[in-house]
Amino acid sequence: MNKIGDHECEECGELKAQWGYGSKNDGKSYHIDLCENCFSVALAALRDHRKRIVMFDYAQEQPDDKFGVAKN
Repeated sequence: MNKIGDHECEECGELKAQWGYGSKNDGKSYHIDLCENCFSVALAALRDHRKRIVMFDYAQEQPDDKFGVAKN
């Protein structure tokens, strides 16, 4: 069992970003630990946001169920 803040979870995931030079968030670094359910909710929200951004841009593909899945 892992502990995230005040919560315990069997499986934990993380959401990370590190922004480099020239970015609007230059030098900022983020790391969020998430339980499996919260990670799924965050991923779904990001997928939906991306769908709205590219909705009428036919040059870009709509995100599907593989959105965010690492390619190994």
